[in-house]
Amino acid sequence: MGLPVNFSVDCLLPAQQEVLCSEFLRTKANEAIRIKYLLMPVGRGMKTIDIDGINENARIFAQVSFSDNEKEIEEKIQQLKALGNLDKKIIYIYFGPKEKEAFAARIADNVRYISLEEVFAKMRDTGIIEDMLNYSTLSSGRFSRLDI
Repeated sequence: MGLPVNFSVDCLLPAQQEVLCSEFLRTKANEAIRIKYLLMPVGRGMKTIDIDGINENARIFAQVSFSDNEKEIEEKIQQLKALGNLDKKIIYIYFGPKEKEAFAARIADNVRYISLEEVFAKMRDTGIIEDMLNYSTLSSGRFSRLDI
């Protein structure tokens, strides 16, 4: 079936964007930031982080937001950076819109910024986005096909 050509990351729900980013970190990210496994459920562990994972060398904290509001981005990045003082090295990652990458680099050089558009492009061939489009969990716990 394939994805519609004009389908983009902003068509996904925030929870789907979080899952997509966690799967990117688990499967497609470069080795230094690739997650071996999650330590908390995606989007549910702590208010300030959406992804809490670990690999052989570091703990990985990530925030996912499609907001383009610079004040909100700055607050979220500051909250992310406040998570520290662990025995293991910490890698901070902020997933956001491509248009705010330069802004984020100016305010937080120790936080890796990955655009949601990059994640979407790299995950497009995996099948996860198509599955997100096609199925949603209803409150009854049953799955139903969504119309595109």
